[in-house]
Amino acid sequence: MKKLFLAFLLTFSLTLHAQKEDYIWYLGYLPNVPEQKFGGTKIDFHKSPPEVSFFNVALRFLPVGMISSSSGMVQFYSGGCSVANRDNELMINGNGINSGSFADVYCPVSGYPCGNCVLAMPVPRDTSKYYLFHKRADNSTLSKDLLLTQIDMSLGSGLGAVTSKNEIILQDTFSDFLTAVRHGNGRDWWVMLHKNRSNRSLCYLLDPAGLHAPIVQHLGPIWNYQDWAGQSVFSPDGSRYARANPNNGLSVFDFDRCAGTLSNHLFISLAADSASACGVAFSPNSRFLYLSTGTKLFQFDMQAADIAASKQLIGVYDGFLAPFPTTFYQQRLAPDGKIYMNSTNGVNHLHVINNPDLPGLECNFVQHEIELPTYSQTAIVNFPYFRLYDLPGSPCDTLGIDGGPVSSGELSAGAEVTWRVSPNPAVDEINISFSQPFSGVVTLLDTTGQTVKSVNVQAVDGVLLGINVSDLPNGIYYLQVNGGGARPFVSKVVIAH
Repeated sequence: MKKLFLAFLLTFSLTLHAQKEDYIWYLGYLPNVPEQKFGGTKIDFHKSPPEVSFFNVALRFLPVGMISSSSGMVQFYSGGCSVANRDNELMINGNGINSGSFADVYCPVSGYPCGNCVLAMPVPRDTSKYYLFHKRADNSTLSKDLLLTQIDMSLGSGLGAVTSKNEIILQDTFSDFLTAVRHGNGRDWWVMLHKNRSNRSLCYLLDPAGLHAPIVQHLGPIWNYQDWAGQSVFSPDGSRYARANPNNGLSVFDFDRCAGTLSNHLFISLAADSASACGVAFSPNSRFLYLSTGTKLFQFDMQAADIAASKQLIGVYDGFLAPFPTTFYQQRLAPDGKIYMNSTNGVNHLHVINNPDLPGLECNFVQHEIELPTYSQTAIVNFPYFRLYDLPGSPCDTLGIDGGPVSSGELSAGAEVTWRVSPNPAVDEINISFSQPFSGVVTLLDTTGQTVKSVNVQAVDGVLLGINVSDLPNGIYYLQVNGGGARPFVSKVVIAH
């Protein structure tokens, strides 16, 4: 019986809402000479542990902007100079991204010189179209305009085509560190960037109608002109935003996913570091913020009464060479719940925070844990967090989109009932809502098919709230709903305290 159930789970999981746009990572250098550790590195998070392999990269990149489909198939990637398709060929009309004198100098030899300044985003409510946001520098100050390139994956025999490129959204002096977070309605996106040499932030709303005028704020200290070699990131739950670089310190804000606004600014100064670089990442449960400063890695507790005072040293660079120093630079939370970190040099290793939801040294930071088949450039692949959905109970949660998969079945009386599960990942409680009054049984099973909880459901007025999971360990579970004459519903849920 257990084998039959596990087989059913494997089949059913293919039908759930798979948010796998970040399951494939590309890193590397041209030319493709694998015996000299040059070429492309592919990291595939469909497997555990992730599969690391060589591929023939099609273009030069310093920054890496890419995206896969929701099922995890690579759609395209870009290094700010051109766009390549999943067959590692130049996409139709994919040349000349960020065209200009600056690109003429750098694109033929290294790729566009910036960090996290290319970001691929899905067009809300259109599964075949994508936006590629990128910043274009001038020849003197490296200050950047915000540009937009549009891609249609229904063209080019399914390999995609660039339908428009280098559309100027705003001509200004923008710094690096382009990032995004899902709107509280569960469908749209906020795209965040900053003006150079200022404390001015611009937050653009991206919805099915396109890109809207930005929400402009002035918060925190004014950054000086040395605003490179850092990173910005939203927390997985969308409630926080962090930005850091070695010359201007660490800034942490609260973020309103409905309004697109920052608040409650916290500034933390940084000590000088010989590597002159910074990276930031939040743990999957959004509780811990990790700050890399070149030769040191720190952890901050976002739930502490004094966040700055919660700072704890997690690791110090151990001197490893591959062949250059593997110092600490940009970080990225991966689909497997771990945080991966690159270095300030072109090396063939990644550092890993294996248990980032745990406090202090329990987070299990391992230096140069992952060996890559090729050297990697100094900007890690740029993604938003795709597994964030709506903000239940908020004024902007108006679209009926939920933080988990949706299923429906016909009751014995002939009425249609819809089940929704949220939040996912869950912390202490799983909520199930029903479109109509419902009577049945909810069962929570682990990945071996063993029942860990079973609850009788009497959903008055169509709603059941609050299955307590605070006593269960972190991990993947399957929630099964039976009853009412409807077909069983199974939802994959993650518990992350």
